[in-house]
Amino acid sequence: MNERSREDLENLRDLQIRAGDRQALIDPMMEVLGGIVIIGVLFFVGWRLDSGQNTLGDFARFITVLLLAGQPVRALGNLAGYMQRGLAATQRIFQVLDEPAKVVSRPGAGELAVSRGDVTFDAATFSYEGDTRPALDHVSLTVPGGSRLALLGRSGAGKSTLCNLIPRLFDPTSGRVLVDGQDIARVTIESLRANIALVTQDSILFNDTVGANIVFLR
Repeated sequence: MNERSREDLENLRDLQIRAGDRQALIDPMMEVLGGIVIIGVLFFVGWRLDSGQNTLGDFARFITVLLLAGQPVRALGNLAGYMQRGLAATQRIFQVLDEPAKVVSRPGAGELAVSRGDVTFDAATFSYEGDTRPALDHVSLTVPGGSRLALLGRSGAGKSTLCNLIPRLFDPTSGRVLVDGQDIARVTIESLRANIALVTQDSILFNDTVGANIVFLR
C-alpha cells in the first residue's frame, strides 16, 4: 500500500507540475499578444486619424471597447484547463452511472407482502470478491417483527455485511434471507426496498434545522 500510494502521489505531483507549467505560460502569452494587438490598433487608428477617415471620438470609443474586452479575452486562456477538468470529472461520474447493477430482480419475481416484518437469515454465507475467508459463515438468525436487535462485534466482524443483505445490496453466496417467510431473492427489489428504512453509519447533516434534515431524508 505504501508503494501504491507513493506511485499515485508521484503521478499526481507530475500532473500538477505539468498543469502549473501550462498555466504559467498562459498569462505571459496573453500579455504579449495583448500588447502586440494594442500596438497594432494604435498604429492602425493613428493612420486612419491622419487620413481623416476617423475622428478622435471614434478612437476613444474603440480603445474603451478594447480595454473592456481585454479581461474576458484573457479568461479564454483558462477555458481549456477548466474544460479538461470538467471532462475528466464527467468521465468518472459516468463510469459510476454506467456501471451495470450486479443485483437485479429475477424474471417473474413477485411483490413482497409484509405482515409481521419477521426477518430470517437461513444459513447465510457471504464472501467478498477476492477474499478467501467469508465475511459471514452460515449465519442463522430470526429477528421478530417490531423488535430491536443490536449487533456487537469488532470492526470487520460482518455486522454491516449482515445488514446489507436485507435490502439486497449484496446477495448471499449461499443460504437465504427471508422476510415473513418470503425469500427476498424471489421478490422484486423495488417492493423489497419500499418496505425498508435505512440509516447509514455516516451521519450526513445539511446546514439547516433538525426538522428540515428529517423531512429531507424521509
